[in-house]
Amino acid sequence: MAKTTFVYDIIEKIDNAQSAIDNYKTEIQIDPSIKFPKDIVLSNIISADQDLDPSKINKLSKSYNASAADWESASIARICHKNNIQVIILRGISDIVTSNGSIVYKNQKLFEKNSNIIMKKTLEITKNLF
Repeated sequence: MAKTTFVYDIIEKIDNAQSAIDNYKTEIQIDPSIKFPKDIVLSNIISADQDLDPSKINKLSKSYNASAADWESASIARICHKNNIQVIILRGISDIVTSNGSIVYKNQKLFEKNSNIIMKKTLEITKNLF
């Protein structure tokens, strides 16, 4: 579950990229009255408009202390924050990417199989939250 999101792939021409990245960082306010299962991990999530580049994993992990990357969480968190909408971003990890790549790269069937497993588990976890 996201506690902070970052857009990490900003290319800035007016100022510097780090300034823009800091500006788009979003802290998610999690309602303390919601009791989450123990197997949900609270972590930072990084987002970009691209798949995670295996050669950048170590640097990104160190820079943002993130345990997951995706395409959309940072945008969702930012829009909700700007509009005072409470949000919970709960991600299921369907493919683990290391500096060597991922076993689902070029393997759509395995990606779909893993996604199906993750979605079922995510629905099971969340059905009793609210």
